[in-house]
Amino acid sequence: MSWLVYAIGAQFFYTISTFVDRFLIEKRVNDTVTLTILSGSVSFVIGLAVFAFQGLPLFSVGQTILIILGGAIIEFAFLPYYKAILMDDPSRVVPIYQTIPLFVLALSFIFIGETLTPVQAGGFALILVGSFVLALKKLGMGVFRLRKSFWLMIASSLMVAIALVVFKFVVDIQGFWDTLAYEFIGAGFGALILFSLPGQFSKMKGTLKGVAGKTAAVIGANELLWIAARLSSFFASSLAPVSLVAIVGGVQPLLIFLGGTFLSIWFPNILKEDLDGSVVKLKIAAIILVFFGVWLINI
Repeated sequence: MSWLVYAIGAQFFYTISTFVDRFLIEKRVNDTVTLTILSGSVSFVIGLAVFAFQGLPLFSVGQTILIILGGAIIEFAFLPYYKAILMDDPSRVVPIYQTIPLFVLALSFIFIGETLTPVQAGGFALILVGSFVLALKKLGMGVFRLRKSFWLMIASSLMVAIALVVFKFVVDIQGFWDTLAYEFIGAGFGALILFSLPGQFSKMKGTLKGVAGKTAAVIGANELLWIAARLSSFFASSLAPVSLVAIVGGVQPLLIFLGGTFLSIWFPNILKEDLDGSVVKLKIAAIILVFFGVWLINI
C-alpha cells in the first residue's frame, strides 16, 4: 500500500505544478526553454547534495550512461508539454499523459519483463477510459479530433515513459538514492545541452532580467513542487512495478478537474474551465471509473 500513497502524492504535486506552469507561461514567462533549464539546474544541485550525503557510488558504464540520458530525456519532455498547455486548457491536455502507461507497459515488458495480472489489467483499462473521458467536453464524432497539442503531449509522454523505465531498470540494481542522484545529474546535463543552443544564453539573460521578485519566488516554489513530485514518483517506482506506478497517474485528470473547477469558481482570472452541467456529469462518471480502476490495481 505504501507505494500507492507515494504514487498518488506525486500526482497531487504534479497537478499543482501544472496550474502554476500554465500561469507562468501565459502571464509571466514566455521562454519555455529557460523554464526547462531552470528545472534541470535545480535537479542538478539536488543531485550533488545527495552525493554529498550518500557518497559517490560507482555504477557500470552502461548504467551510468542510461540513467544520465534518462534524466536528460525527462527534461526534454518539458518542451512539448509547455507548448501544449499554452495551446489548450490543462483539463484537455493533461489527460493525454494517460498514454504514459501504454508506453511504460510496452517498454517494461520488452526490457524489464514486468507483467500485470488480469485484474490489474482491468484496472489499467478503466483508468485509461476514465482519464480520457475526463478530457472530453462532449460526446460525438469530433471528440477525438487530433490537434497539434495531442501530438506534442504524445511526444512528451513517450519521453517520460522512457525515463521511468530506465530509472526502474537501474534502481532495481543500485538502490533508490544513488540512482536518483545520477538521474538528477542527468537532468542537469539536459539543461546544459539546452543552454548551449545558439542564442539561448542571450535569450535566457533577457528573460531572467525581466522577471520580478514575486515571479522568481513562484518559479522557485514550482520547481520545488516538481522535485517533490519526482521524488515521490521515483520512490514509488522503487517499491512497485513501474507500470503500476505509471497507471496510478490516471488520478491526475481527477485532480486537474477538481483544481480547475475550484479555480474557475473562485479565481477565474487565473483559469476558467467549462462548468456546463452536462460536462460536469460526464466528468463525474469518468472520475468513478478512475477510482474503481485504482482500487482494482491494488487488490
